Amino acid sequence: MRALVLLLVITASLPLTSAGPLVATRADETSPATNGADLAWTRGSKDGPVIVMKLGAVLLSHAGGRPARITPTGVLAVSGGMDARTLVVQVIRNHESDLELFDLKTRRFRKPPHGINTRAWEWRGSISGRRLLFGRFNSVDTYDIVLADLSTGRERILDSVRGHGAYAEPGQVSGRYAVWAGCPDNFCSIYRYDIQKRSRLRVPGDYRRVSYAPSVAASGDVYYGYALRGCGSAVQLRRFRPGAGSRVLQTLAVGYDFRFTNTDGRRVVFDRVRCSRGNFDIFAATAG
Repeated sequence: MRALVLLLVITASLPLTSAGPLVATRADETSPATNGADLAWTRGSKDGPVIVMKLGAVLLSHAGGRPARITPTGVLAVSGGMDARTLVVQVIRNHESDLELFDLKTRRFRKPPHGINTRAWEWRGSISGRRLLFGRFNSVDTYDIVLADLSTGRERILDSVRGHGAYAEPGQVSGRYAVWAGCPDNFCSIYRYDIQKRSRLRVPGDYRRVSYAPSVAASGDVYYGYALRGCGSAVQLRRFRPGAGSRVLQTLAVGYDFRFTNTDGRRVVFDRVRCSRGNFDIFAATAG
């Protein structure tokens, strides 16, 4: 029987000029996040009941070491974003989705401040210092992008999308910047929010292609997918830098796509999928 973990490249020594697999197994490996030293992801193939994403167990590897499962057996979860101290984990219990915070040093979970988790579907959390970015879906027709201050509990709604064909997906918060995809009427745009200036910038796009899976570095550089409609159709991993425009970092082979990206500013991790089989693996590329 083939070992479950077929390939785990040491994260710290990954060549920054290449895009190669970090984790490749028979299982679905999705929703990656990195802070440079640690790599977290989700292993599992159960489809989410509300949002299109894979649910399973959350694994964590430090400095390329052997990965360890950090979520309890029998509990469905999804890896979120992380900073140097904390990993955000989405946990599904009793048909509800909430966020929990995993301390990378003590290796213990704790709850976020009161009010973060509600009866709505909280998902796709990302953390940078005291700031927590996440999505909240009311299970009917409204998708909110929420930025919370963990020290005060105060929340700021960065975007709220509702109505026909509505959707909004949180990306990442890093330093003073947060990104997400807002999709009214089945058309998605990537937005970058400057927390200090309270200003929003739209990443240029057009109706012929889909912009999705955003992440952001502390420098403000935005990373995202850009493709024709349909899985695996002319998929590009791009970087957007204000004043310099958009640059293609990698073009995926026909028939391959990805669901999420995350960046530590040096590299971009993403969950590449072969559309014909549906198998996800974790890859990385230079941030450019």
